[in-house]
Amino acid sequence: MSGYVAKPDNTNVFKNGYKTEDKHPDYKGKMALSVELLRSLVEEAKAGNDVEIDIAMWVKKQEDGTPFFGTRVSKSMPKPPATESSSDDWGITPTTTAADDEVPF
Repeated sequence: MSGYVAKPDNTNVFKNGYKTEDKHPDYKGKMALSVELLRSLVEEAKAGNDVEIDIAMWVKKQEDGTPFFGTRVSKSMPKPPATESSSDDWGITPTTTAADDEVPF
């Protein structure tokens, strides 16, 4: 995989073949952050806010079958505030009809 260049904000994390001591990391990788992501993170920090980063990982395999992790980072997006509606996790709000009132159970 020498010569492979990951897209900005993406990387691959491989087993550390140079680990000789317990304090050495088990896996290693390098990542280049896109200018867009870095600017966004800096703006958030300048505003006095802690910056959260989402990390997504996929288990992949090299050509020889050795597993590694494909990884992507992005700025965490704030979750919308919870509403008082009774919608389920899919955003569907239950409805009732006149026929529902006639069902005996």
